[in-house]
Parts: sequence; C-alpha cells; structure tokens
Amino acid sequence: MRARRTRPSGPPPGLDATAIEHVAFEERALRAMLADVDAGFRPRHRHEAIGMLFGRVGRDSICRVARAVPYGTWFRSGTWVAPHPRAWRRRGAALAERLGLRYLGAYHSHPQLGRERVPPFRSHEDDDWLWRDRAASIDLLVRVWGQQRPPHRRYRDSLYHYEPAPGFAYEISACGMEEDEVVTIPIRGWGAPPRKRRTAYRRR
Repeated sequence: MRARRTRPSGPPPGLDATAIEHVAFEERALRAMLADVDAGFRPRHRHEAIGMLFGRVGRDSICRVARAVPYGTWFRSGTWVAPHPRAWRRRGAALAERLGLRYLGAYHSHPQLGRERVPPFRSHEDDDWLWRDRAASIDLLVRVWGQQRPPHRRYRDSLYHYEPAPGFAYEISACGMEEDEVVTIPIRGWGAPPRKRRTAYRRR
C-alpha cells in the first residue's frame, strides 16, 4: 500500500531581521519583479502588483533573491491588494518545494496615481501583512512612477533605478521583523552600497 504524501500547510518560519545583513538580487529575479510591476503600471486603470520571493540566506547573512513569482488575484486596485492568506501560504510552500528554494517573503508595488508626484511610502497595512506572514524573512516595496528624477523623500536603505525604455523610475526598499518591530534592511543592486538599519515601524 502506497503511503499518502501530504503537502506542508505552509513554509517554515522566517528568519529574524538580525540574521540578515542585506538583500541582494539575481538579475533574473529582479527583472521578473520589475516586469510584473510594469504590467500594473501601464494600464489606464493602474493596480498594485504582488508576488512571492524565493532564494537563500547564506552563512554570510546575505539574503539572495533568486526567483520572483507574480501572484494573480482579483482583489486589487491602485491603492491596495489583498490575496487570501491561506491560499498564499499553500502557494508559497508548493513553489518553494518545486523550485528547491526557501520562501523569503513578498513584494508589492505602490504605483503613481493621478497627480501624485511619487507614490506613498509603506502603510500600516503593509507592515501588518509582514507581521502576520510568519514564514516571511523579508518584505519588499516597489514604488514606481513615470519620471526620471528621484524623489526628495526616500527610504535611507532603498535602491533607486530609472529605466529609459518604459520611462519608469523605481525605488525598492526591504523590511524584516526584529522581534515585534518592522525594521528596514539594506538592499544591494546596481552597485548600491548597504546602509545602516533603522526602525521603520514599531507594533504596539
């Protein structure tokens, strides 16, 4: 009689932010994430993009993002996106097993809307999602707008990039959990140096 194979209910618990020195991208993962963000920014009715991140955290404490997988959901608009938590966990566990990588967390975008000069920063809802996703080690926010000049107000630990072809500018910032606090984590890419970690949001 063949034993029945059961799929795990969710990925293993995420790492504390103190165990991560900085976040680094592989080119394929970075391009896949930005392509998903672009798709939500081009339509007339813009919407937030969301997806999952997979990779490894090495002994050098570097969180290397190897794959970024878009997550399709109808529950989204220009200012929010709300995947079903249980379906999200199942999907994360299944993809991690298939890819042979660790589930690292999520990314989502804040697109420029209307007459906004730049998209808004992280919201309390964003930090609540990270706090509730106990399997996540990091959470990325991608702010995207249609101009080359970087904004005056940026995250200290963020990564800014401008793509001439679509004419879009991006700011990517990373956060993680340190006990019960959401803190920023330095992020590397396009030659950006790491910066000092600071508290982004304290949960009461």
